Parts: sequence; structure tokens; C-alpha cells
Amino acid sequence: MQLARLSLNTFQCEHPSELRGRFMWNITERDKYCAVTMTECPQKCDCFKRKSIDTIIVDCRGRSLVEMPQILPPYTLELWFENSNISKVSSFSYLENVTILNLANNHIKQISASVINKLSIVRIVYLHSNNLTYLPIQIQSLQLTKLTLSNNPFVCDCTMRWMKTWLLNDEDLIADWIKVQCLEKSNNIRQFIAVSDSHFVCTTTNNFSVGEHVFLPSIIIGSVVFVLLVLSLIIYIFRFNVKVLLFVFFNIHPFDKKQQKEETSFYDTVVIYVQEDKEFVEVMINHLRKRGYEIGDLYMHSFIGYTWIENIKKMIASSKSVILCMPVDSINDKIIQASWNIAYDKCMTSSINSLILVTDKTIQKQKHLDGSLRLFIRSNNCVDRHAKLLLEKIDYLVASLTLNNGNAEANTKEQCIDIDSKRILVSYPDELHLYVKNKLMSFLSERNLTMKVLDMLFTVGTDKREELPDILDAADFVIYIVNDGLLNDEISLYILTEILTKSQLENYNYLLLCTSGQVCIENMPKDLSKYVENYVTISTNDIKFEDRILESITQIKQRKEKREIYDAEMIPLL
Repeated sequence: MQLARLSLNTFQCEHPSELRGRFMWNITERDKYCAVTMTECPQKCDCFKRKSIDTIIVDCRGRSLVEMPQILPPYTLELWFENSNISKVSSFSYLENVTILNLANNHIKQISASVINKLSIVRIVYLHSNNLTYLPIQIQSLQLTKLTLSNNPFVCDCTMRWMKTWLLNDEDLIADWIKVQCLEKSNNIRQFIAVSDSHFVCTTTNNFSVGEHVFLPSIIIGSVVFVLLVLSLIIYIFRFNVKVLLFVFFNIHPFDKKQQKEETSFYDTVVIYVQEDKEFVEVMINHLRKRGYEIGDLYMHSFIGYTWIENIKKMIASSKSVILCMPVDSINDKIIQASWNIAYDKCMTSSINSLILVTDKTIQKQKHLDGSLRLFIRSNNCVDRHAKLLLEKIDYLVASLTLNNGNAEANTKEQCIDIDSKRILVSYPDELHLYVKNKLMSFLSERNLTMKVLDMLFTVGTDKREELPDILDAADFVIYIVNDGLLNDEISLYILTEILTKSQLENYNYLLLCTSGQVCIENMPKDLSKYVENYVTISTNDIKFEDRILESITQIKQRKEKREIYDAEMIPLL
């Protein structure tokens, strides 16, 4: 039993490092501490709580801090900041709660009297191994029990004479008093207490009389230089606004106008936004159109039957620039996210000015923000949607990339080709028979396009499911108009499902899906609702319904024939 007691008495601590080597029986409750989680604890540091007293330890040792934290827990504190890169001790309010301050092995050059005055309850201070040349005399008034000062380049002059007396009188307080050194006037490094009192002198310089021929000109020149520097700084900070104002009032576009390759783009700029932002965007679009720009609107110029992503890619590729309206509440919108990725890739390969981001200032506060987006926000091409010169700034940015594309629209119209009437099918509800016959078909017929009614191609008395595959294979396009009534008809839903399946196999807009009246997505089959969510559709109530149907068909036919020509060119000649 006595042998066991003897063995326990020899147990020593290994961790933490400040208790290493001490016998466990000699560790008091005051010495023990445990880790705690606190919101005010600095990110790079760890916080602990003494077991027997209400004291928080902030352990930042070896964390490469360059400055002291601004906020710390509102408790009695022990600050362990040794082995970092701190160069300045700031007079923060939490210093009034510090009992132990360890700043050893840093790069501190000076400690102000205001800092010393804050340390009202400090008892232990470690300042060894820094770059201190002076100490404020107020340090003598602290109620310290331990202080270290060695390995600092103190200066032996008249302002530090008091320190020699202090070192000699408080040997028990200053643990390393005998190792404290200073630099004499002769640049010799000596033990501080060994320097003679007569050597603690301050070098005085002869007062040079600055006469009126030196003093007054210096004041004038300094004032002029200061004013010029302030003006230059103001112009630099607000340089974008200055350039915008020069453009608005004098039509001068300095420094930012880019020389682009000679290429034909259908749009001067494309505007992409969420539907909830339509009212805001319409003001911007109308302003730009009055300025003579050709504007592409995602919701007005997308091709029916393509996915939103395909339309975004096509519109961005056919435009000189992109205006992406991104309110904070639309950051997670799929269309906005896809548009950002596509537009950002283009601006990285062509010109940074080709992308104009219109958003809120508060977007920078968003935590989960794409890194490239966060970096782009800092550029001049990011415009605050609440800015006073919003329209003028957007006009300025669009003008930096605009070229004369007057023939773009004409060339596009000349490339439109006729479509074989036997290969365009249309299906519609009975109540739209007169509209389709008298208006839609007439409109397309005037442009050398005719259609066949899908329901008229089935043989009377036969099973539609048997004839449907051949009919669909023979068609290039299907215009299918759906309403709530058709959603309750099994045969119509079967036909529409087969058309949807075939459209997924084609690499162009085989299906042009249209809606009539209020169609509830919740009542649609899963495949149809998914299609409506991802593909561009159109309502028969759209004022440009016929124009967009025509444009979608002719554009895709043009692209399809180009693809067939390209494939033919790839066939080797035998």
C-alpha cells in the first residue's frame, strides 16, 4: 500500500505544455482549465475556462496573429499571445479585464501609456523577445507580481533613466532583470543596470532658424501638394462616375472603349432577369432602345421548344454584351445561376466588359457566394440597382462594346427558308378551331408556311396508337396547344406523351408547346410538368404569339439544315 502511494506521488503532467513536468499532486484547482466554446472567441484561437475561478483563457500562441483581436469575451481574461507577429498593442476596452498578458516573442515596437492605464488588474506581463526601445514610466504603477523584459533593443537615453533604478529596486518583480540590455549612444550593447547614470542622456539638435524664405514657401508648397493629392484621390475613388458623366454630357468614352473583332452580332446586349423583376427591367430596356441599341429580352426572344439553358447560351453567343439582373433574393434561381456561369465564361474568354451585373450592395454580405461572383462584384461592371446614375452607367458600359450591326437583322431574314407543309403538324382544343384556321394558319400561309392538323391525319376507325409513330416520324415540328380540358382526356394525354418522348430524342425544338387559358401545372402529369419547367413554352394570349411561332420554326430549320450540310461535308470522298 505504501509502495502504491509512492508511485502515485511521482506522476507528472505531460499536457498542457505550461504544466508539463509538474507533479499531479501539486496541481491546484486554480491551475486546471477546460476548453469552452464562445461566440466572442477569436477564429484563430482557442478559449478555456479556469476550473475554480471565473476566468477565460484566450490561447492564440503560435497562430501568426498580426494584430490583437478587437473583441474578446466579457470576462476576466488571461491572454496568451506569444510566438505571433503582433507589432502593435491597441488600447482595447477588454484590457481592463486582463490579469495575465503574454506578448513574448512578437514584433512589438512600442507600448503607449494609454495601454498601461487600461491594465488596471493585470498581475503578470511577459514582454521579452520583442522590438521595444522604450517603455512608458506608468508601468511602475501597475500592481504586478511578475514581468519579463529581456531581449528587447532598449535605448539608453534620458527618457529611460528611471528604468535602471526600477530594475535595481524590483529584482523580485522583474524575473529577467539581469538580462535586460540597452543600446548606448556609442552603439554599444550593454547590460542595462551596468550603464552609468551619466550615459543616460538625450542628444539635442541645434535649432535651425527657419526664416521666412524657407518656412512660408514650405507651407505653400505643402498645401498645394496636399490639395492635389486629395483631388487625385477623390477622382480615383469616383473615377467610374466621372467617366459616366463625361459620356452623358460630352459623349466622351475615355479609356474603356474596347476594340472588338469584326463580327456580326444580332443583339447589342441581352437582358436576363427573373420574372418578378420585370417592372424594374422594362425601364432599363426602354431606355436602351431609345438610345438605339438592339436589345434581346430572355422572355420575349427565346425560341419555343428549347430549354431555358439552350436559349441563354444562344442569346449570349449572339450578343456583344450581357446585362444580368441579380437581386439578392434571386441568387439561388436556376436561370440566374446558369446565366451567370455562361456569361462569366464568355467574359473571361472575350472581354470582361461583355458582362454587366446589376445587383444590390448587400449581395457582398451573402455567406455562400460563388468565389468568381464575389470577385466580379468589386469591378466597375457591377452596378448597384439603386444607384442614382443607374441607367447612365449601364448605357456607358453597353457603349464600350457596341459596334455597328445594322446588317445583322437583314442577314438573318435573308437566311430564313421555306418549310415543307407536310412536315409541320398542329394540334389544338376544339374551341380554338376558328383562331387556328383563320388567324394562325393564315399568318403562316402568307409566309409560305402551311400546316397539317394532327387529328385529321388519323384514319377513321383505326387505333390512333398504331398510326401515331409513323405520323410523328414524318413531321419536323409539332405545334401542340394544350388547355385544362385536354389534361382530362386520356387519348390527348397519350398523344402528347408520345410527342414529348420523341422531342427528347431530337436535338432541336421538335415540339412547340403552347397553352390556352389558365393551365394548372399541378394537374399535369409528371413528365409534362417537368417539360414545362425546363423548356420555353408560350401562351396563345401572347401579343406576339404568331411571330414567335414563326421565328422558332424558321430559326431551327435554318440550324437543322446547316447541321445536315456540315455532316455531309464530314463524309470522306471515296
